[in-house]
Amino acid sequence: MILAVNHQRLLNGNNMLKKAIFFVWYFLGFCAVWAQESQDTIQVGLILPFSAKEVYENPKHKNAAVSEACRQYFEGFSLAIDSLSKLKIPVELLVYDTKLDTLTFKRILEKKEVQNCDLIFGPVMMAGNQIICEFANKYKVYHISPLMTLTKSSINDPYLISAYPDLKYYASYILESIKGKGTNNVNLVILTGKGSNDVLLSKQFIALKSKYKEFSIKTLDISKYLEYQNHYKLGAQNHVVIASENEFLVNNTIRYLADSSQFLNIQAWTNRKILEFNAINLAQWQAINLNIVSPFYIDFSDTLVKSFLEQYRERYFTEPSEFAINGFEQAVYFITAYNELHGEMEKIVELKPRSVLNNYFEIKKKGELFSQQNVGLNQLYIEENTIKRKLQNAPKQ
Repeated sequence: MILAVNHQRLLNGNNMLKKAIFFVWYFLGFCAVWAQESQDTIQVGLILPFSAKEVYENPKHKNAAVSEACRQYFEGFSLAIDSLSKLKIPVELLVYDTKLDTLTFKRILEKKEVQNCDLIFGPVMMAGNQIICEFANKYKVYHISPLMTLTKSSINDPYLISAYPDLKYYASYILESIKGKGTNNVNLVILTGKGSNDVLLSKQFIALKSKYKEFSIKTLDISKYLEYQNHYKLGAQNHVVIASENEFLVNNTIRYLADSSQFLNIQAWTNRKILEFNAINLAQWQAINLNIVSPFYIDFSDTLVKSFLEQYRERYFTEPSEFAINGFEQAVYFITAYNELHGEMEKIVELKPRSVLNNYFEIKKKGELFSQQNVGLNQLYIEENTIKRKLQNAPKQ
């Protein structure tokens, strides 16, 4: 399991943090009795490890980072509920704090109002998603895993939808993107590191070799990047996948590949981890035509994004984090889909790709499992030392 997004830093100052956590703590108690039965209203459960009381009393609590992520997610989510009400989609929201505690989570699932939910957002961790399987199948409730991929688990739950695709899916995404450019003489080399995610991704490429027989696909340990010259083919479509999170080795590799006296027209691919590196050289990224595959993208010049920013700042007096944007987009997409499908969420896989602010949503079956995942990814590239996104034809929500 990997975090689809990294934990943000906690709010500066214990007093500000305590005020923020107190707001969520108060709201949790309020929402437990908020819902009223209505035939036309969509009842939504938001069940996350806020650890509100624990972090309020101790800002350095072990759950503080996850707590902060969930609080920010909730802030964006609540703005989405307001937006949906303006669209005449009534939503009753139930909010619960699992405290990252198994027994607490199980007690929440025993509540009648939770069993009557139409949709549930949460839990976050793999253990929670495993626990909720029996509940979801018994009460026929779809639940969205909002912040983490479930790459290293095999949860075979037809009611589970991961908001982010597994890391394995990145291999299929990249291969299909390359195929879209033409299959003539494709030479693909995966430079892989020693990390578990690196190995998992490189193995998935090899597992897909039989499906892409027209491609030449091979792996090379990234620590031996100087040996890439033995695999480079002049006149071929040379693609390199950098499947490593080791900043030192990745930067050395990119510097080597950017040497135009040795290599021409390389197309490189990697994931969004590279955006977190301390040393970033956009000129070198552009020289190797680097494509960054990311589940998250935001364009602050976009009209809809500007409107969201204004609303968020007005309500919370701060800038929204990635978690807050996730909360807003996921709430709008999934609740609108539920309303559009009249509750028949099994048909969500039939919906065409669409976006809310900037990010794409397209739900598909997860490999051979019954579970589903959002396969909407962004392909970022560098032009004029600026990170841009390749345009996709996905209508706005």
